[in-house]
Amino acid sequence: SMGGTGKTPHAQYLAKLLKDELSTALLSRGYNRSTKGVIEVKSEHSALEVGDEPLLYKRNFRDEVTVVVAEKREAGVKFILNEHPETSLIILDDAFQHRAVKAGFNILLTEFKRPYFKDFVVPAGNLREWRCGKDRADVLIVTKCPEDIAPETRKKYMRKLKFGKKPVFFSRFHYGKLIPFKKEEENAKNVLLVTGIANPEPLKKFLTEKYKVESLIFPDHYSFKYEDIQKIHHKFDTFASGEKIIVTTEKDYVRLIGKLQEWGLENYPWYYQPIEVAIENKEKFNSLIHQYVRTI
Repeated sequence: SMGGTGKTPHAQYLAKLLKDELSTALLSRGYNRSTKGVIEVKSEHSALEVGDEPLLYKRNFRDEVTVVVAEKREAGVKFILNEHPETSLIILDDAFQHRAVKAGFNILLTEFKRPYFKDFVVPAGNLREWRCGKDRADVLIVTKCPEDIAPETRKKYMRKLKFGKKPVFFSRFHYGKLIPFKKEEENAKNVLLVTGIANPEPLKKFLTEKYKVESLIFPDHYSFKYEDIQKIHHKFDTFASGEKIIVTTEKDYVRLIGKLQEWGLENYPWYYQPIEVAIENKEKFNSLIHQYVRTI
């Protein structure tokens, strides 16, 4: 898929699972960054320099995981092995179509509301390649699932996915407590949701269960400008009275925090929503992953 399947939190799930057992690196393209070539991501980098997802990885894992960006994944792999020869595992973020590097284990994600069996290749749909490409995957995860999937729905998906005897898992997002950009207590009934991700609908649905929500939606990986922040704050000032906050995603947070501080606009009540992946039958999934890494 072109985007929106939840690659970032699933990559983080894998890194969290394996980082204490193996010297782990995360390799990403660094989409929409202003730089070129191979760069090792540091916490002090900006999202503009290295991309929002790699910076999010680095901020979450610090020195526990090496994070590198490279348009050419082969060059990124060579850099990691030269600079960090102790590395025994490299997690490739969004590299299913990059054949220059032959991954030992491929995990394919497809979104519950838009599975590949209902989708088409760009420009008719959102797929990067034909559905038969699924056969290269070792494991398939249906992501962003509802809390309870009816047995009939599960059977229908298993039939239409046509993944043979290879393992299929279903995952959903677990949303944590809202985290403020700066220290303050959340006490709100109204939320202005600001997003620059591929599919903000699951987050909006979750927040709607607790708040009255209005949203401002920007394109995926959007680089916010001063005028955009002014627009957001003007909307915030006028969309509801009292007890209100601005909420964004964790990926948008790493793009926004520096700009808000730079422009002196950090006094607004900004929060971001952390998410984690919950995989059904996670013991079996984790066992498959551990079984693979112990053979490399």
